[in-house]
Amino acid sequence: MGKLALLALAVIAALLWFRYKAGAESRAARARDQASARPQVERMVRCANCGVHLPAGEASLDAQGEVFCTPAHRSAGKRAS
Repeated sequence: MGKLALLALAVIAALLWFRYKAGAESRAARARDQASARPQVERMVRCANCGVHLPAGEASLDAQGEVFCTPAHRSAGKRAS
């Protein structure tokens, strides 16, 4: 009976060990996924009309390459400094 209890204890210990290792690998995979899912930093530009800073991808440019925050500000043109 003692050998059977020892065998059962060894099986339980092995199952707990494998479950722990699988959880650690899963946590590491989630951490890698979260690190790769972080948004990239985008350059900020300043509106030539109102001076608001915005991401370059959201900016509206005129024919001369001036940066504006909205098409309405682009239509209004550059504000005199």
